[in-house]
Amino acid sequence: MQISLSGKIAVVTGAASGVGLATVHQFVESGIEHLIVVDCATELPGSLKNLLESSPDRIQFLRGDVKDRSTHEQYAELAVRRFGGVDVLVNNAGVSVVKPIHEHTEQEWDYVMDTNVKALYWSARAILPSMMQRRSGVILNTGSISGHVGILKQGAYGP
Repeated sequence: MQISLSGKIAVVTGAASGVGLATVHQFVESGIEHLIVVDCATELPGSLKNLLESSPDRIQFLRGDVKDRSTHEQYAELAVRRFGGVDVLVNNAGVSVVKPIHEHTEQEWDYVMDTNVKALYWSARAILPSMMQRRSGVILNTGSISGHVGILKQGAYGP
């Protein structure tokens, strides 16, 4: 099914791999007008580099870690300043520590929770004011099968 995102502005976190990268490609294929892609990766995949190089006025990359409040504030400010706001926010970034839950350190637990859960709070705080002002917008939070069924050694990832 082909949909049109013509005239729409989106932000995708976790955009350098997996579902996030596939979402970026689908949004571009669907005619998105402007796109901010967010990831903490130091090395971007070739397909994302190509998109950024071929459409620098259409696609903007922001290197940032979603567990940091400032990353959300930066993409929200960038979206408002450059494009007038955001129509679609895709919270896709996620991490996992693969080991039995009783062996997780507190720092590992916090890393997963701050990235996979608290980041959703930071994104809402940062982007909802502009969506409310525009009286429009949608926030999509991706998930995993781990949120529905237990997977061995992924206790923090899918509690």
